[in-house]
This record gives sequence, C-alpha cells and structure tokens, in this order.
Amino acid sequence: VFNSPQIQKIYLKYQNDSYIKTSETFFIEAEALAIISTDKQAKGFKEFNFGMLKPQSNEIQMYLYGFAEGKLTWDEINFYKANLYPSLVSPKNDAFPSAEFKDYVSKQQKYLDLNANKNDLFKQVQLIRKWLKGMAFGYNSVSGQKMTDDDFYYLNSAIDAESLDEKLFGFTTRIKDRTHCTGLVKVATNFSDIYTSQTTWTNWNGSFNRIIKSVNLKLQLPLTKTQSIHFSSYPGMMYSVDDFYTLKNTDYINLTSKLVVIETTFSNFNNTMASQQHPESVFTWMRCFIANSNSFDGESWVANFKQEISLTYNNNYLIVDYGRFNCTDLASCKALKKVLTTLEMADLQTTKSWDATQTLFEKLYYESINSPFHADVAKFYNYTDDPYFNHNESARLCTIKKYSDGQSLKTYTDFMLFMRSNDFLNDSAEKSVNCTHGDPREGISSRYDLCDYSEQLGQHQKRCITYHGEVRNSSSFGATDSKTINKTELEAGQFQFAFGPTRGWDDRLPKIDLIKLGMGTSGLVDTELPKTTAYFPTFNLFCLNKDDMCDKCKDGYNYIEGLCMEEFTGIIVALSVPLGIFAIGLLVWTYFFFKKSFKYQQVK
Repeated sequence: VFNSPQIQKIYLKYQNDSYIKTSETFFIEAEALAIISTDKQAKGFKEFNFGMLKPQSNEIQMYLYGFAEGKLTWDEINFYKANLYPSLVSPKNDAFPSAEFKDYVSKQQKYLDLNANKNDLFKQVQLIRKWLKGMAFGYNSVSGQKMTDDDFYYLNSAIDAESLDEKLFGFTTRIKDRTHCTGLVKVATNFSDIYTSQTTWTNWNGSFNRIIKSVNLKLQLPLTKTQSIHFSSYPGMMYSVDDFYTLKNTDYINLTSKLVVIETTFSNFNNTMASQQHPESVFTWMRCFIANSNSFDGESWVANFKQEISLTYNNNYLIVDYGRFNCTDLASCKALKKVLTTLEMADLQTTKSWDATQTLFEKLYYESINSPFHADVAKFYNYTDDPYFNHNESARLCTIKKYSDGQSLKTYTDFMLFMRSNDFLNDSAEKSVNCTHGDPREGISSRYDLCDYSEQLGQHQKRCITYHGEVRNSSSFGATDSKTINKTELEAGQFQFAFGPTRGWDDRLPKIDLIKLGMGTSGLVDTELPKTTAYFPTFNLFCLNKDDMCDKCKDGYNYIEGLCMEEFTGIIVALSVPLGIFAIGLLVWTYFFFKKSFKYQQVK
C-alpha cells in the first residue's frame, strides 16, 4: 500500500508559518508524513492520511496537519465548494457565507480570542485555529483560487449555519421531514462481536465529493498523549459531518482506547430555540474534534463535547467502547458497563447522556434514527405524535425490529447489506409487518427521489404522503453512503465504506443521474450513481506496521511498514558520517599516542 503508484506522499518539516520544507522522499529532519490516494476511478472517493513522525509542539503539529491537507486536497476542496455552496442559498440568503453569518462568526471569534487561555477547551480551540491557518497556507501554495483561514472556518461551519437560519433570517430553509441518517449498533448472535454502522442521509449537492481521512498526532492534551482518528469526511473539513469516527487514543499510562462514534441529527420544531442561540459558544464541528482527540472513553467524550454548547447541528451520538466488550454469552454481556454511551444534545439543561449498555444487550441492538429516545429531549424539540418523527412509532425502528427479532441479521455481511436496504417496493399493506407503507423515504437507506416512482415505464405513483395527508414530491435527497465496522476491523485500522445511493436489497431501485437532477458534478468520477453496490475497505495506513524492529507502539501507534525501514536507513546513513569521522580521529589519536609512548620508552 505504502509504495503504490496510486498514492502521493510528502514528508514535511516545519521552519516557520511561512515556510514548510517538503519532499516526496524521506529526509532525516522530516517531522510528518502525509499521503493521499490519487486514483478514485474504482471507488469514487479518495483517502488522506497524516501522521507525525517526531514529537513537536501542539501548535506546530496542527499547522503541519492543516498545511498537508490543504496542499494535497486543494483540487477536491474546489470541487466540493462548487457543488455545495449553491445548495446553501435561499431567498433571504443569496450567497454563502452570508453577511449575517459572517457577522455571527466574527462575534464568535472575538469570544474565542477573549477566552483563549481560560481553560483546556479554549486552548484546544486555538489549536484548531492553527489548523485553519495551516490549511489556508497549504491550499494557497498550490491552488489558483485563494482562501483565508476565515474561509475555511466558514466552510467547516456550513452545517452549523443551517441551524441559524431562523435566528439570522427569520425562517428555516431545512425541510422538517428531511431527516439525516440512520445509525445502528448490533450484537452478534454468538456475542463474539459488535457491529456498528452509520448510513448518511443528506442533500445530494456536494455529498459525493468524499475523502476518507486518518489523522495520527502526538498532541499533549489533558487526557491523551497520542491521537489516531479515522473517519469519513469531505474536502477541507476537519470533522466527519456524517458522523463516523474510530478513535485509538493513548493516555498517560500507555493504554489505548478503542472507540467508534456515530451520530444522527435531530429535527427542530421548537420556535423558541433561536432565542437561545448566541455566538458566545463553540460550534459543533470544533467540539467534535476536541472530544475525539481528548477522550479515552464514552464518559470523557460526552464531558468534552457538552462544553460551550452552540445549539447548532444538534445530534444523537452513540459511542461504542470496544475495549470494554469482553463477554462470551448473554449473562456475562449484561454484567458489562459503559460499552455503549448515548448523548442526546439539546440546551445545557435538557441535554441527556447515559450508559445504554443494558438496553443494547437486552434488545441486542441499539438504534439512532433522528428522533430522541429521552422524553425531555423530545419535548425540547417539540416532537409531535407524527409517526415519522416519533421514536417508537417510526418506520425504521419497525424495520430494525422486524429483521433483528426475526434473526435475519446473523452475520456481519447481513448487517452490511441491511444498512444499505430500502424495501419499499416489497413492503406493501398486505404484508404482516408493514413498516415503510411503500414510502421510499422510510427505508434504512432513504430515497426521497423516488416519491413519484413506478416500475412501470411512463407511470407515476404518489408514495410520499405525510401523517397529515400532505403529498411530498420527489427531491434530490437521501442516503449517500454507509460505513460499517466490527471488532476485527477496528483492531486492523480499517472500516467498510459503500459509496452512493442504495439500490435496495435486490438492485431493483434505479441509479440516480446527477445531471438530470440538476446536481453539481464537479470532481465526480461518475454522474450516475452508485457505480457499484460493493463495500470497500478503507485504511488508516499508520496502523499497518508489523515490523517488530520498528514497532512504535510505545509512542502510541505504529508507523507504516516500509516507512520505518526508510527512517531506520536514514538514521544509519545520517549517523555514519559523524561516526566515521570519530573513528578516523580515534585512529589518528591512537597512532600518535603510541608513537609518543614508544619514543618515551626509548629515552628511558
């Protein structure tokens, strides 16, 4: 993998904020390595890896990380912006970022400056801002277009900005019944494993410009001293957005975490929430990175994330701790604690988190389906009795129960296929368990574009009818991908990624044509998706080393096989010169010493 012709790699050495030494070949002073796959023809997406090779200050590490990503992904960033930004405009917001949002961010940045050294959270925010500066410098070093660190701040805040429409413009642009994502944690039938997955649902503009990222740092943080974060993401983004993360962080007694974090998004029907939003806060995307990098378990992740709540991009997070999963049967599994932690975000008073391990092993699954489980959180968002939004009445929970209770999800492969399923064509009212009511929005992987779909050519069928009898027309919205992982894959530093909209269990559902739908296609390999229904393994390359001589586990994580030998060879070459000079000097000294001693003996 490391020496594949389909990757580009650069070694980096920090000199100052205006000069980073880079080389495509290893040099002894190199402090970091960045790798990106250069061929996305087969999979449709790229993979970006960054890792520190040597200790450095936290600030320099973050600057190098940002610089490397900006330099290696500049073209993908341009493609992503070209596809995404047109979808973020509205009648009262004719450009992104709007003047109103820029003003909100300016006030937020003043708040961050004022509190820069207040506590650990704000200090880590300053590290993120160092990453933004590095991104801008790396991007501008190769791109014809120019971006400032503020521009990257706006880009990363785009999803947070959606939640501010009502506050800034007096209305929301989000359609309430376009919910975002399906998450599921499933216990294997023999209790040997836990399967975790997240299927992304979102607007299709910009959603297919994907990069899988892994970041391997040596930040000296309050709870962790090395960080290994592997996640699905988009160009220029610090966080996943989806969200799907694997976290293998090392603490100060050299224990390594084994966490998987997923989320799904809550809809908001609370008309008073806008009055509670204020710029004196920290956006969700920043708090995600802080929680991911400075956490060792579900409890610490929640504690980090709940600080400085912004009430934007409000989600349900599930944190699976594979390091605590060590049971062999139902009885021993039920005795475990903190294997699964759930966090349901609202305001500071209403936000709820708890240990959901017992529920997981009682049901043998735990779902996240855009609807709060906790009654107080549901009340905060003013969720109605509409089954589309009611957690216990939702079509997806019905489907999960149907297949889990019926023992249809026996293997990891079954689970992977299930997370890509949408069986609305087969799920008619005549069936004994009718979950989707023939509505393509209601599948595990939704297809909002098929609201008028009929398999009979030239015919149309109204399928998307709300609880109140309103007919929804087709729209360019729905599932874009699925990520799955099990215990073995987490240990190996990989997860599975299926790219593109679903075609259902049996490939009966049609592909989408982005050009016909009027979607942006900049940078996409294919405009008819999905190209394939297969899952692809994605790798954190910095976890692949198996060479005992170069094992760097004591530093928190392994390095790439091959790199270690390059580094070792470089060290030997570098040391050979001074050692050779020393050896010659020693020989010369020895010669004159014994010569002088011999003369002395003669005189005596």
